[in-house]
Amino acid sequence: VGLLIGERLRLGSVDSAGLMPIDTALLQQALPVALKRDQAGRNRLRPVLAYYAPHAQFELGAMLIRPAPQLWVTGSALLVLSESGPHLKGGFTLLPEGAPCFELDLSVPVDWYIQRVHDAAGDSLPFESYHRQEGPSHTRIQLPRGIAPRQEFPIYFEARGQTTGWLSPWSSRSAGFPAFAVIGAARE
Repeated sequence: VGLLIGERLRLGSVDSAGLMPIDTALLQQALPVALKRDQAGRNRLRPVLAYYAPHAQFELGAMLIRPAPQLWVTGSALLVLSESGPHLKGGFTLLPEGAPCFELDLSVPVDWYIQRVHDAAGDSLPFESYHRQEGPSHTRIQLPRGIAPRQEFPIYFEARGQTTGWLSPWSSRSAGFPAFAVIGAARE
């Protein structure tokens, strides 16, 4: 007797009666070839429990847990201050867990505007910006092909800061580093 679960599920508590635990490697050996194949992008099955049933009467119960989807993110940014104003080139590597990712929201600092978003191949990604009168705005980025769980996907963006007064005469000027962030990321 064995239990296979999808890679997105976690095993919680287990109750059994009339069964003797055995190594799950024995169950893995007994699986049909079709279940052993690596199926890219699919929720692969994996053995988590294996038992020997010495009698026809036995009981097996298990609690399965579906973790909440999470989006792991790492990012980088390069700020350029020039005569034409502040300009930023940034990027995020996205790694969804638990569910595919088809869109994300990017927090955009006050007085900054996203100009372009693209993938690693340079293909533009559709986005829509939502500006607020006060506080940070945000930009929703669409990922038309989606990102499968446990698959890394880099995105890149270009943004320009507000240039009001940038070209007027000044001898020194302070500029803070703008913080762009993926809203709802599990880790950034």
